[in-house]
Amino acid sequence: MKYQKKISSILGLLTLLSLASCASKNIEQQPVAEVAPVEAADEVYNRVPAADCDSSKYKECREARKNDIADRYMLAHNGTLFRRINKASCAITENVQSFKISQHPNDIAVIYYKKGNNLYLVNLDREYRPSGQCPSAKGNTQLLMEDIAKYTVTSNIHSTIVNAALDNKGNFKAWDNTTSVYTDTKVKEFQMNDCFGSKGLSFNSFVLFTQDYSQSITKVKVDSSKKYVKDNSKATSERYSSVHDFKNHANNGQGVCK
Repeated sequence: MKYQKKISSILGLLTLLSLASCASKNIEQQPVAEVAPVEAADEVYNRVPAADCDSSKYKECREARKNDIADRYMLAHNGTLFRRINKASCAITENVQSFKISQHPNDIAVIYYKKGNNLYLVNLDREYRPSGQCPSAKGNTQLLMEDIAKYTVTSNIHSTIVNAALDNKGNFKAWDNTTSVYTDTKVKEFQMNDCFGSKGLSFNSFVLFTQDYSQSITKVKVDSSKKYVKDNSKATSERYSSVHDFKNHANNGQGVCK
């Protein structure tokens, strides 16, 4: 009887070892997951409109950031920009050309909008508002830059930059919560790098790229004093049709970060 118990125990142990070996092989045979590309904040933003947007009234509706007193923003066909607070549609201003919801988690602004070719922001309103009452956005509105050609918002938590803009004279600025942290002139185009600080992704040491009128690319990095500066360590005189073209050439067409 004792021998039968020993044999049974040995058989049970062998069975468990066999199952563990099979499981190990199955795990080893599983394909290794590839690093997913990090999408630009603007690409995500532009692809996720607010649901139930009344197209007869509004040409664009966007969900607000989670810590906003508003739950969505709406741009009417006549250019009036609204925000919805406690189910009330509250007008912010008129003659708005476009708007973007702030994406950076540390941004004190909740929205940026272009009006009269100038860039404005609306800061977070922390006052409690009873249902049906609309607060004025005037006290929280600020002119950021004039004669805008392009502006963008960023969501990269590795960077303190929350937004950037380029005017029609080639002046470029990037801001953190309080002031501009990087400026440049004679800029034709720019692109924030949402792969900045993400190990394993291409160009992760650069926070943004600019292209000047001669089509040269400038790479911007963070120096030892935490300032945003031009990276001149591998400066070249090569010309590219765009920032995207530069990234493809530099990474043999295999750029992870678009």
